[in-house]
Amino acid sequence: LELVPPISPTPMGAAVAMPIFDQNDICSDHGWRFQWNELIAVGSRGSCVSVTDRTRQKKNRYAMKVMPKAKLIETKSSIKRTLDELRFLQLLPRSGFIVNYRWNFQSENHVFIVLDLMEAGTLRSLLDSTGKNMSEGDARFYTACIVLALLHLHASGIIHRDVKPENIFIDSKG
Repeated sequence: LELVPPISPTPMGAAVAMPIFDQNDICSDHGWRFQWNELIAVGSRGSCVSVTDRTRQKKNRYAMKVMPKAKLIETKSSIKRTLDELRFLQLLPRSGFIVNYRWNFQSENHVFIVLDLMEAGTLRSLLDSTGKNMSEGDARFYTACIVLALLHLHASGIIHRDVKPENIFIDSKG
């Protein structure tokens, strides 16, 4: 179970509006290393796609947040939120309950943040699929994971102000 900074979630593979970036716009030194797989979500500051690292023998998959610079510079608060998010991700000690930051880079038109991919989706998608049939044991498990993640953030001096099922991601282990 992982907490990540806010982005409007969409179940992986679901039909959504086209992403607000051009896949050919990766002009940086790092861009060539990632193969684009599928759109995960479209949020207020950009899109999130799953990518595969072409440079690794084991083809690891990651989540890549793609944020248009033109969108970020519309308001000072967008720039500050993005820089804060990046700083927190880079400085936050590793935890089994917080999504791991990997890399960031930029092209002429976009900022990219690469994170571990949480392949099981969001807590929202889990709740939608189970409806009212989630067991009490499962509810206790997810609640405990959220508490541990928040304790880790608070111990690092970070307050997550947007905790909701859409911002809680679940890894392949649950």
